[in-house]
Amino acid sequence: MELTTLLEKALSKKSMQEWLPILEQEGVPVAAVNNLKEAVQEPQMKWRNMIVETTNGMKVIGNPVKISSYDDPKIVNASPTNPSSLKEVLSKL
Repeated sequence: MELTTLLEKALSKKSMQEWLPILEQEGVPVAAVNNLKEAVQEPQMKWRNMIVETTNGMKVIGNPVKISSYDDPKIVNASPTNPSSLKEVLSKL
């Protein structure tokens, strides 16, 4: 508990962005922890096609499983919104 208090006091003197290069230079394994907004803006998310758009314009999470011989479209079908369409989709599974 005392160590936690000391660390919090010391680390609160600089921002995360200021501490990262200092700690990295000292060989401390460190990385920023992103919130959701920051995470989806990471270049890697776009590169891996992890944010896709549905045919009705909604942005959703893309398929995390990437297989070279399978298409990974940037636009995907929207989910059905009425119960009868949903039953039709589920009956095909």
